[in-house]
Amino acid sequence: MREVRYDSCYHTAQEVRCADYIVGMRGVGDVILELKGSDLDHAVSQVQATLAEWRSDPIRFESIACLIVFGSRIPRITTRSVVLEREFFQDNRALLWIRESGAEKFKFRTLLGKSDAS
Repeated sequence: MREVRYDSCYHTAQEVRCADYIVGMRGVGDVILELKGSDLDHAVSQVQATLAEWRSDPIRFESIACLIVFGSRIPRITTRSVVLEREFFQDNRALLWIRESGAEKFKFRTLLGKSDAS
């Protein structure tokens, strides 16, 4: 497993919004991770910009998904989150997961839309 601190470390261009981390598992894929307290629209733009850059990076793994985790309780946006996730997939051909709790456990295969048999 690898962890890349993407924002301001691996990716140093200040004029581009970036996600916080990219975590990856060889043979499974990469997950672009944004940790956010609020401002869902900003978080989506950060992971979208990071996805565009990461797709051309030579160290990336083949499959890429995106995850936004809110550290604080966000207003009831369940319907909006579902719409954003669907639109993100249509625009970027990558899965986006928006979750309210950092206590949830995430599995690489699930985030990347893969079954345990694949």
